[in-house]
Amino acid sequence: MVLNLMSFILKDVSPQEIEKIILSDRFSQFRMKIPVVLIGGPVVAYTEELKQILDADIIVPRYSDVGNAVGAVVGKGIKRVEILIKSTYSKDRKRLVLLFSSRGRETFGSYPEALEYAESLGRKLVMEYMTEAGLDKGEVQIEMSRKDISLSEAGTIPVETKLVFVGIGMPKV
Repeated sequence: MVLNLMSFILKDVSPQEIEKIILSDRFSQFRMKIPVVLIGGPVVAYTEELKQILDADIIVPRYSDVGNAVGAVVGKGIKRVEILIKSTYSKDRKRLVLLFSSRGRETFGSYPEALEYAESLGRKLVMEYMTEAGLDKGEVQIEMSRKDISLSEAGTIPVETKLVFVGIGMPKV
């Protein structure tokens, strides 16, 4: 793990030379000026060994065992949020629009009202996640896709709408 990290950082030094330093019995360490964030299932087992070889701020996030290794390598944060809107009727045959999100179920009086709220909520949930992860708000891009299920093609209100928000952000430097 250290060999890969140091080879990435020290692009002008051959991996064989870095490996010689790592395996030597000399009293030396690699000093990192940037934090090293460990993610993935087995990283807790490597932490102490890394501290012997690296003089760095080594961070193991709370949920490191489920981290996205690809996102960590490229230095991006990725968040996906799904929101479902369903048109239905109450017991007294009154039209209801239900919205399902990670925050639970909410009821609206009209489809346009639910859709407007869903678009705002999806972007808000992605942005909250990104800022909590320490990503720069100005560097977050959010894309939304929408899939409607309608009973007819004549521009009626959909029976169901699925909104998917994907946010990609760069860390603060």
